[in-house]
Amino acid sequence: MNKWGYGNCWSKFAIAIEAVRLAAEKVGPDKVDGQAVYDALVNMKGFDAWGTSPPISYSATRRVGMDSVDIQTVENEKAVSKGFVMTPDLLPGGKDVPR
Repeated sequence: MNKWGYGNCWSKFAIAIEAVRLAAEKVGPDKVDGQAVYDALVNMKGFDAWGTSPPISYSATRRVGMDSVDIQTVENEKAVSKGFVMTPDLLPGGKDVPR
């Protein structure tokens, strides 16, 4: 697995850990439950997963975290990042859905 694969996996752990941390900060460590973590997650704004992903934001109706993706090519048998581009809005009714 290359460093991008590890980063992708690590970002998911970072999001979960941050949601629990935010929940504990808001309701107290002894009152953290699923609802408190959910509330923290849907209020998460611009979290960079400790440098392992582009900024991630959620809301009660927005369940997809990243607004951009890393475009990569394989050069000399190695993954090379070409930078980030905005993720298309392909949810039903989204502005980028082909008509």
